[in-house]
Amino acid sequence: MTYHFRPAVRTSTRLFIGLAGPSGAGKTLSALRLATGLAQGGKIVFGDTEKTRARQYAPQEGQPASPPMSFDFLHATIEAPFAPATYRTFIDEALKQKPTVLIIDSLSHEWEGPGGILEMVEQSRRGLDDKNAFMAWARPKQEHQKLVNLLLQADCHVIVCMRAKEKHALRPDPDKPGKMKVTDIGWQPIAEGSLAYEMALSFLLGVDGHKKGSPVLASYDYTKLPINMQDMFTDGEQIDEALGERLAAWISGGAAQRAEPAKPAAEPTSEPPQNAPQKPSEPRTEAFETHSTTEAPQRVVYTTPGGEQVVCDSWGAWVEKMQTAIGEAQEPIAIDAILDFNKTAGEEMPDTYRQALKSHVGIRRQELKEMGR
Repeated sequence: MTYHFRPAVRTSTRLFIGLAGPSGAGKTLSALRLATGLAQGGKIVFGDTEKTRARQYAPQEGQPASPPMSFDFLHATIEAPFAPATYRTFIDEALKQKPTVLIIDSLSHEWEGPGGILEMVEQSRRGLDDKNAFMAWARPKQEHQKLVNLLLQADCHVIVCMRAKEKHALRPDPDKPGKMKVTDIGWQPIAEGSLAYEMALSFLLGVDGHKKGSPVLASYDYTKLPINMQDMFTDGEQIDEALGERLAAWISGGAAQRAEPAKPAAEPTSEPPQNAPQKPSEPRTEAFETHSTTEAPQRVVYTTPGGEQVVCDSWGAWVEKMQTAIGEAQEPIAIDAILDFNKTAGEEMPDTYRQALKSHVGIRRQELKEMGR
């Protein structure tokens, strides 16, 4: 084989990005916003292990996408068993679509989901004594590495979302030489332990006091932010389309564009909702169809399902909170309560946001109907 050496130039490189966080940290929305900026009008393909959950961020049929409320992307469901081979089959099919960005949400299922690596190890351990139990990891690790290699060779940007949880581990006790103690090692992604080493960027979202969709940039076991990309990020800044655009310009050979300073987070009020209505006995999808205005107020009050009021600094932030609460609703009556609690604010909502929220409500109602609820 002959090797050809030439001066290296940063152009047309691909990014492998990991976003991890607990439930409600904003992983799915952050991935779509980042992908939209990175894609620069190109195709986004989304692999969803949670049935149709990502479609909550799709536009209403026949309507254009309106980021950050809705996005253009191709969607496919990744079904169990969540073995590495299942993911590889999906990726092979997804790459035939020639995407600019491929999103997988969530890769945690490959680790602990039905048919995932942990189940594969448990099956392999059957018939092995304790002395040889380590051999049960051989084949699952090999299968996982094949998946990682495929992601690394993909001719597109790759964003993977992972769940995270607080973990503890045995560590040497500094006060008792030779002894071990249980130590809090903080939030960790639910995934194979060495996966982060393969990524260009990796972040935890919405933990340690950071708001939803905001990555932890300070020193953290899972944070990976190379020094030549640091100017593009600001601590406290939510992941958005602009960040994707900055990254797209940089990997195409441009200079690193500095991020704008993050806006201060809205402060919650302690006042209880006035005359909060009771949960309705019948579902109503028309709660926000009666009135619209082109003038959006500067501050909008969102009422949580628990009755707490939070002041949002924009309609986008208000609708995002509504979408999150509706997406987590487990019964149609819970959706009705959320709509009723926020009916006064909803009557002033601009039409662009109204359509996005209406679509979101309809999708969640259909999901609950399919679940028999």
